Amino acid sequence: TYGFKEEEFIILAARPSVGKSAFAINLALNIAKRNPKGEDVSVAIFSLEMSNDQIVSRMIAKLSGINSYKLITGQLKPEEWARVNTASEALKRMPIFFDDSAASTVQDVRAKCRKLKQENKLDFVIIDYLQLLDSSEKSSNRQEAVSKVSRGLKLMAKELKVPVLALSQLSRSVETKSGEEKKPMLFHLRESGAIEQDADIVLLMHRPDLYDKEKRETDDEENPVSRIEINVAKNRQGLSGSDLLYRFRLSTSDFNQIDKEREE
Repeated sequence: TYGFKEEEFIILAARPSVGKSAFAINLALNIAKRNPKGEDVSVAIFSLEMSNDQIVSRMIAKLSGINSYKLITGQLKPEEWARVNTASEALKRMPIFFDDSAASTVQDVRAKCRKLKQENKLDFVIIDYLQLLDSSEKSSNRQEAVSKVSRGLKLMAKELKVPVLALSQLSRSVETKSGEEKKPMLFHLRESGAIEQDADIVLLMHRPDLYDKEKRETDDEENPVSRIEINVAKNRQGLSGSDLLYRFRLSTSDFNQIDKEREE
């Protein structure tokens, strides 16, 4: 499952509009397409922010290479419709479970994941995003509530023996910094130090051109490409501190990793 191990609880954190959901969609597609032994690798996506239709639309844009705005408006040429149909058929065959239930609790998610696991349809879980999940237990404040959600997801990963990736917001304090200081740090994880403690891996996402448009990879307004930096801020069972670089094509939600050695 893309280098993630059974029982791992992974956090992918960033400020809004950086590309967390798009990255998670790419990850889900890559995992579901990887069948080295001819076996299905099943992914469950619990989206508390986007609808299933929105996620599917983004996935088709990624698979077809067609601008998502064109998909929404239906302004497509015949050959583009053919690419969309091919992408739709490919997506139908992928073992991806979608759930966009509003006001879900950790307990709801765990119950659905248990059922999928019993049916051998669960190898990887994505939560978008952690702060929108509730805990059915009473909490005296927001920080305690988020801590219970984080702990619940960690325990779910252990119980079901699958990697669980939860997207997470970062605090607004990142925005008050300038230049290189806008890069997120572990202490920017929003509302709870428990998230950092519970997570086996913490990935911090940064998009420099959100703050400086001159850092955009291309000036094409129809197909802008951003540079994304993902810092491995914590890795309980491996190396931390390294940066992964990606090119992010916003119009198709497509991520491509950059070879740092070649760039240098």
